[in-house]
Amino acid sequence: MNILIIDDDSEDTEIFCAALSEILPGAVCTVSNSCLKVHELINALPFQHFIFLDGHMTPVNGRQCLIELLRIINPLETKVIIYTGRISDEETTASHEGRNHDQNSPFGR
Repeated sequence: MNILIIDDDSEDTEIFCAALSEILPGAVCTVSNSCLKVHELINALPFQHFIFLDGHMTPVNGRQCLIELLRIINPLETKVIIYTGRISDEETTASHEGRNHDQNSPFGR
């Protein structure tokens, strides 16, 4: 199983990949700290089963990154999960397209 994590916080991605390796020992975890070159990244990687996307990044935010991802992946084959410590009602409504579920983190910063 191939998993891509797009998050600008290296500590979060380190913890995330460690947790994934515990529950999915055969998973390959790839990390990107930005969505700026997501098109090149997706094309350079093998098929991604899941993409975990930080909802609050800069300079390209999670919603903008989701829009770009949906142009280059098949959302029926690759599931995109957006996670964040905080999300407004406006952000939830604006980013529903292409997703199946919203979940706020109980550990907001």
